[in-house]
Amino acid sequence: MSKDSFCRFPEGFLWGSCISDYQAFGGARCDLPLRWTAKHAEHYREDFQLLLKMNHNAWRTSIEWARIEPEEGKISRDAIKFYHNYFSELRKTGLKTWVTLHHFTNPLWVHNYQGWLSKKVVKKFVEYVELVIKEFGEYIDYAVVIMSPKCMLF
Repeated sequence: MSKDSFCRFPEGFLWGSCISDYQAFGGARCDLPLRWTAKHAEHYREDFQLLLKMNHNAWRTSIEWARIEPEEGKISRDAIKFYHNYFSELRKTGLKTWVTLHHFTNPLWVHNYQGWLSKKVVKKFVEYVELVIKEFGEYIDYAVVIMSPKCMLF
């Protein structure tokens, strides 16, 4: 095997990195404790340029259900606007998008129904997914509906 053939990736190979809203955007409103983050929500334009400098062609990010629907039945127009701006800027880079719709966190109100054991929560999640696809579907190349679903079982 030659040195060149060892280092080649197939045509169309997606090379990128990832982030999640809770872990890096800042200002989480979910059911996990607030923590220090990289404040990607404030610096995403610069971050996208860094991805291009690293020759990435893909980016996995997430949409936070708790940011979209912080109170049951109340959709945050500010969150919708933020994500439209975010994904619009991301689309300009030409990076392929992988968007996670549920990355381990829930809106606080989900626990009023005993979490995912409730059929009502499942129904509300489906409504959230439908809203996300309606609002942001044009920006999503690949969707990860639930990140690591086996972890949710534990």
